[in-house]
Amino acid sequence: MALQTATIGHLRSLFTEGPDPVFLLGAGASLSVGIPLASTIVEKIARWGYCKENSCSTEDPRIRRSDWYRWLESQDWYRQDWEKADNYPFAVENILQPREARKEFFLEILNTQVQPSKGYESMVELIARKFVRTVLTTNFDTILWDLCKANHRPHHIDVIQTVSDFITISTSPQRPQLIYLHGSVQHYTDKNTLAEINEELDAALVSKLLPLLSDHPLIVIGYRGAEPSVMRHLLTNHAEAADNYRNGIYWCARNYEEEGPDSLAPFVRELASQIHSNFQVVPIDGFDNVMEVLKDYVLHQQLDSTHIQITTDSEESTIRSYDLQPIKAASLDDFEWPTMIVRLSQYCERTGIPVPPIRNNDWIIQRLCDQELTLHTEEGNIFPTVGGCLLFAKSPQSYIQPAQVVVHVKGNPEWLEKVFGDTGNDDEIIGNQMERIIVGNLWSQRDMIFDILSLLNQPFLLKDEVSITVQPYSPGALREIVVNALVHRDYTQTKPIVIEIEQTHIRVCNPGGLVPDVVNQVRSQPSEEIKIAFENQIKSGISGIKGYRNPIVADLFYGAGVMEKEGSGLSDVWRSCTENRNEVKFGPIDNNTAFEITIRSRPEVVDEVTKTAYHRNFIRYASNFLEVVKFPDIIWYAGTDARRPQEVLENAGMDWVPPFILHEGLLFTFQNLSKLANSLYTQIDVNDIENVTVEEFIANYGEERFVWLLNECFYRHLKAKDLWIDRYRKRVYFPRTDDGPRTIEYQARVRRATRTVVKRKNRYWEHKSFWFRFERFADAWTLVILPSYVFTTDGRGNLLEGNLVNKLSTARQSRDYNNVVHNDLVFWSWVLSSGQQSTFALNINPTGAQESSNSLNEAHDGSNPQIFIEANLSTIVDQDVEPDSALHHRQIEDLESNRLAQLESEISQEISQLEEVENVNSD
Repeated sequence: MALQTATIGHLRSLFTEGPDPVFLLGAGASLSVGIPLASTIVEKIARWGYCKENSCSTEDPRIRRSDWYRWLESQDWYRQDWEKADNYPFAVENILQPREARKEFFLEILNTQVQPSKGYESMVELIARKFVRTVLTTNFDTILWDLCKANHRPHHIDVIQTVSDFITISTSPQRPQLIYLHGSVQHYTDKNTLAEINEELDAALVSKLLPLLSDHPLIVIGYRGAEPSVMRHLLTNHAEAADNYRNGIYWCARNYEEEGPDSLAPFVRELASQIHSNFQVVPIDGFDNVMEVLKDYVLHQQLDSTHIQITTDSEESTIRSYDLQPIKAASLDDFEWPTMIVRLSQYCERTGIPVPPIRNNDWIIQRLCDQELTLHTEEGNIFPTVGGCLLFAKSPQSYIQPAQVVVHVKGNPEWLEKVFGDTGNDDEIIGNQMERIIVGNLWSQRDMIFDILSLLNQPFLLKDEVSITVQPYSPGALREIVVNALVHRDYTQTKPIVIEIEQTHIRVCNPGGLVPDVVNQVRSQPSEEIKIAFENQIKSGISGIKGYRNPIVADLFYGAGVMEKEGSGLSDVWRSCTENRNEVKFGPIDNNTAFEITIRSRPEVVDEVTKTAYHRNFIRYASNFLEVVKFPDIIWYAGTDARRPQEVLENAGMDWVPPFILHEGLLFTFQNLSKLANSLYTQIDVNDIENVTVEEFIANYGEERFVWLLNECFYRHLKAKDLWIDRYRKRVYFPRTDDGPRTIEYQARVRRATRTVVKRKNRYWEHKSFWFRFERFADAWTLVILPSYVFTTDGRGNLLEGNLVNKLSTARQSRDYNNVVHNDLVFWSWVLSSGQQSTFALNINPTGAQESSNSLNEAHDGSNPQIFIEANLSTIVDQDVEPDSALHHRQIEDLESNRLAQLESEISQEISQLEEVENVNSD
């Protein structure tokens, strides 16, 4: 159904021609002053109900979305397939009972302590100057009324709240009138339950309003139009009596130009079809903007430029955890944006928050503030919280120094070398000990700890009447222990988490004992020893014991699917350890200032013959995939006279041009071609500049050409690393130094190591190298790397050819078994990421320039489009998932298994089962 539209200019004309307009305000008008919309109120009601049912304070900031949202989903009346706003009457009816409790709740959420918005200030100005004399509202807040009283203008306003007030309603009022269609919260006659909303408005009120609506144009703003009582009983059913509202109904709608008539509620479309051209839609940006424009027009003067800050509640809540505190020395540019966007999206999907197709900065920052990963100050600044830094800062230790994990490994040197030996020097192993300090954000720490523990937990064959494959430790228990340590530790203490690893056991000790909530749940009497009480309850199978020292961290870990919030974590550890014959002890130590858990390996002597086996919980594998986690949103293109890339490079007249490709007379690049500063600007037809999304480009020009463009960007990154590229074979390697061989010190899986990447072998040079390609699996793009060797005569670009190369390659790689290949993959990942622990950006700047920034101001505003890649090679495979079905730790489900099998075959043929030769004949 096509609807007639109008502009804000039409609204302005209503103040100069004919009768003055009547305004109908809905909840959207009050949104910017802290009054929530119906969808948000549903969530607030759910949180309120959860707190009441669990005897929690509604002011407790530790109650997170992951607590109450699961409770809401479990309610029989909640319709998960509906919009949240449509659940509003059901939430009121089923949770906010009795009616006095309902009144208490609404009084609380209406007490926002927030400055009125500019929209309301403009409305008051129009009322005071008698441009607006009647305001109807479906809300029951007192914002407009309070603002009039605070400004003492107008001096008096008639407020119609109850039946006894109806007598004062006039079509030509001498004083401004504010009419509450559903009553105000103080005189509780609001319409909130389904039965109440479906009720008809008071007949006396309708009889008073009809002449008013018949004689004046009606501007509706901030109102969804979903209530039968207003839409049908007042407007649609009485349209004929009101002469079809001959002065017009102007329905202000946000996002209407993008979404069209279908974005309007059914009752609104019904009214439009009833009164035809007297109904017009006005696309707007928001209530505040419209009111400011109208005020400016009628007063013929500029708006006051004083910015009114939106402040937060200054009262401290009853309990403020450390991870809720702001870090004013930090900023959003400290965050690792690709990781943050992925984790926030996972959180939203798991907790029922809609995720838009394009997640722009406004949406991201709103989510950060909503989840208190950042905080607004009264001055309008945004600062990360401790929880935000722990989860998403590239280096949270810059602000929270104790946020690190120390791994101590102790055992005989043979065992250390067998389990943790990395290709390189052994100077990090001192006697029978080794140490690794793990830093980075909590996601990185979690992955690195998992990598180390997976080295210990290789499956082995247990020979019995029926041979079975088992693992030294329960994988599920190890996973739970690591997550619990990171989530529940006390980050105010200066001590780090300490993980002690020996041949027979693993011990994890984290600062911070049991929180008071847990102590109160497990201790039956004050004199009871808390450690004994806690361990007894857990071992008896009791679950549901929970409490959070760091609710922000726990909330995000839950949202990412790496932990549950059922209070069953240690119970699960105890059960899985018992099943796997692991002895486990746990509990608070040192007067409940720390928590320690020790898990012992299975008692059997491990058979020397081991092999990979699948496990019912999870196994950690290493893949040769690096996931591309973020592309630029669009690809720019324009016509060009150049037919070869060299022509563009020569004619650009600059030392550096962005990566680009040519195809059928068009030049494609990720960089904005419409900017004069772009060195490609002189090589294109500037009247022919357009852009497409990545998916549109692939659909129109093919996946192969998109890979071509990715390769061009990757070549720039490799050159910035001083790597040499064999473009024909897609191989990459380091050249020799001027002095000869080249060695590189890097962080291996557990310890620092030194690797010789170029060395002299008689009359040729041997280079460690890797093949690469960008490849798509379902919706995921990956960088596939295959370690290999390159042989040259000069240590640089003069490649050996012919049968000799095949003979050398086959001979050199004969001892490159799985562990060696894994070490190679770790090394090349470290080189490509410059040691980054999670994501890294491809450096497409001129060779030798600093690597591209992934700051908020560059990476996310389109001025510096970047490609971000996950540096972690590890893969977690969960229950019933084969290792060739998981690409990375987010588990892409719809993988092409045949393609993965092909890749596995290539690795087997090209890397494994080869033998090193010490001396090679000169021929």
